[in-house]
Formats: sequence, structure tokens, C-alpha cells
Amino acid sequence: MAEQLSAQLDRLRLASSNPTAKLAQPNPRWKSPRIKTITPCGLEIPGVGAGTDFKLYPGGGRFWDWSETQTKLETGIQVADVEELVQNGATTVVISRGRKNELQIQTEALRYLAERDITVLIANTRRAVELYCALVDTTPVGALFVFYPGQEKRSRTSKYIEEHDL
Repeated sequence: MAEQLSAQLDRLRLASSNPTAKLAQPNPRWKSPRIKTITPCGLEIPGVGAGTDFKLYPGGGRFWDWSETQTKLETGIQVADVEELVQNGATTVVISRGRKNELQIQTEALRYLAERDITVLIANTRRAVELYCALVDTTPVGALFVFYPGQEKRSRTSKYIEEHDL
């Protein structure tokens, strides 16, 4: 998988450095939002906001609220999490599994994308941002970005501490 991602990025770099290469011309209808800033605490995306979890797709994006689909760290990204990206015209989907690759991805979600001939790139958050940024000007790209998938675990710990007066 890492070799495929590396090869795809190499092709993009080669094409962009070759003045005779024919790259797809930007089309505002499928232009995905640019990422302005990445920090250890999250992303800043003009027109969308600053935060940690995002769904980005051609024509826009929004904060990603895991509770909408009951997504959890262990059960992973579901079809319902990626449907919105495809419905908004993404032909490539970049999936962040968190900074430490903790967030799982359900097989059904990958099958859903494969059945629709969607290219899927999966990486930790920093690498996923790099992949997304490399594609945003030439490809109808969608993305799921997550920074702190471990928050769910920390919140359970906090709840335990509160319940037991520790």
C-alpha cells in the first residue's frame, strides 16, 4: 500500500514537472477546499473552519461529527461516513486513520468505494494531508481527516474518574 501511494505521488510530481504533460485543468465544480494550515492540534480550512475532524469534498466541506453515524475508534469508518464524499463528486478519497493509525476502516466502506471505482488513499493524518494537498488542484478529491481518535478513550477514563471520585 505504501509503495502504491509513493508511486502515485511520484507520477504526480513527474507530471507537474513536465511542461508537456497533460494534467486535468481545474474545474470550479469539482474543486475541493484547500487546507491553509496544519498544526499538531488540527487543520484550518478557509470557508470551512479550524478544528480536528473534517469531511472535505468537491465543492465544500464540513466538520466531521462521528456521532452522526455512531463511528467509533474500534468499529471504524463506515459506508455512511464516505457516502457524502462520493455523492459530492469525489473520484479519489483520502482517509486519515489518525496521527497514530488508530482509527479502523470497515471492509464494507472500502468495498462501497471500490464498487464505484473510487481511488482510495489511506494514511496517518500528516501523510493524508500531504496526499490531499497534492491532488486538490487536479482531481475531484474527498477526504476524511481525524487528529485525535483517542479522545473516546480519554473521555471514558474521565468518566470513570468522576464516577469514582478519584
